[in-house]
Amino acid sequence: MVIRRSSGLASFFALLALIVALLPANTAGAAGVVATVAGSFQSEVDCPGDWQPDCDLTLMSDPDGNGIYTYATGGLPIGVFEYKIALNQGWDVSYPVGNLTFSIANAN
Repeated sequence: MVIRRSSGLASFFALLALIVALLPANTAGAAGVVATVAGSFQSEVDCPGDWQPDCDLTLMSDPDGNGIYTYATGGLPIGVFEYKIALNQGWDVSYPVGNLTFSIANAN
């Protein structure tokens, strides 16, 4: 994954990939699982609002089928954002228990 936004964003996505890789094997590798990054940044990427696990614009993908889901975006403003991973476009299963944060320190 190539990120050119900022080191804060690169760290966010590296952490995000790690978190999803740590999902239980029976969940992350299951056929038909939909993983979404839900958080306080979603309105910045044209979702109807923040914390929307059903927003298709923040769907994660697992192109090689190895159970490691990724998501990348650009255009986020400078700021601190919270997020978590929601499965199957709802809050019934989400990781981690608490919210995580990432920050964008500068705009490119």
